[in-house]
Order: sequence, then C-alpha cells, then structure tokens
Amino acid sequence: MYQPKIRDDLIRKLYFRARREQKKMTCFLNDLLEEVLTGEPEPPPYSETEPRDGDPVKRKMRLYEKIVREYREGGAS
Repeated sequence: MYQPKIRDDLIRKLYFRARREQKKMTCFLNDLLEEVLTGEPEPPPYSETEPRDGDPVKRKMRLYEKIVREYREGGAS
C-alpha cells in the first residue's frame, strides 16, 4: 500500500489543529480527507493477490533496459 511522506512542518500544524479540535490525529486526518475528497470517483478495486506487472524478473529487466537507455541518451549529448 502507498504511504506518502508528509512534510514535518505540515505534521506539526495538523497535530496542533487536531489537538485544538480535541480529536485524535487519525480521526482528524480521516475527517479532513473525507471532506476534501467528497465528489471524487471511486478508484478501481485493489487486489493484493494479482501481481501489478507480471513477472518480477521481467520488471527488473525492463527497469535495467530503461536505465541503460537513459544513460546512453544522456551520454550522447
């Protein structure tokens, strides 16, 4: 599952805002996000059992090929 890194200065502001509203941080963030995301379409269902991109070896090879390609393109200029 994706876990974004929230800037420390924002965490501090969120913490004090939640405290001012006498809510736990998790409840405060859930309420805030629910309000902001109202009207957004639902994402497609998530399935942990299906691999996202097939064979992991093939994924690594594609990544390697991409890195080599970018290196060659960058080195040619």
